[in-house]
Amino acid sequence: KLSLSGSVKANAKRAKQFFSKEIAEGIEAWGFGKGYEFIGDWTFQKENTEHTAKGLYLNGVITGKELEFKGFTWDHLSAIVNYTPYQAIISQLELMDKAGAIHIGNIAFTKTHTNDWAVNAPEITISNLKPSLLKDPSNLALVKPKPLTIKKIELHGLSGILGNANSFTGGGKLTFSNPLRKSI
Repeated sequence: KLSLSGSVKANAKRAKQFFSKEIAEGIEAWGFGKGYEFIGDWTFQKENTEHTAKGLYLNGVITGKELEFKGFTWDHLSAIVNYTPYQAIISQLELMDKAGAIHIGNIAFTKTHTNDWAVNAPEITISNLKPSLLKDPSNLALVKPKPLTIKKIELHGLSGILGNANSFTGGGKLTFSNPLRKSI
């Protein structure tokens, strides 16, 4: 067993080579790129024991500034992470940007007996989302902002299997505004 404590700044695209195939595929699918920092404890369990499985264990905080996620650059990220080879729990996730904010109180990923990852998120809130303000990683000049604002998206009881979009279920509510342009 090898244990480390401290902080690591990473470009997730480059760091994916150090993770399992399934995590590397998730990094690619979700568009994780540069701008991340992990602060906490890393443990590499070299073999199975009575109480722990072989693999990577993480316990700490992930932060990010000007980070890449899902094809866009976001201003700020913070979340508490606890990862084992069979379960990942992310709590108090805040993803913030001029284009909007995402809050996830708790999201759990659990490895199933078929080696899929089941996802369960009791509550996800997206607020003040202005799609025209989302920035691509090249940070090209912003276009003139459009008036569409998604005031709030509330998702509840979201669950499914990673990699299988058709398996996801849940409920939600959407509130938006798209003010009329003034006539001159």
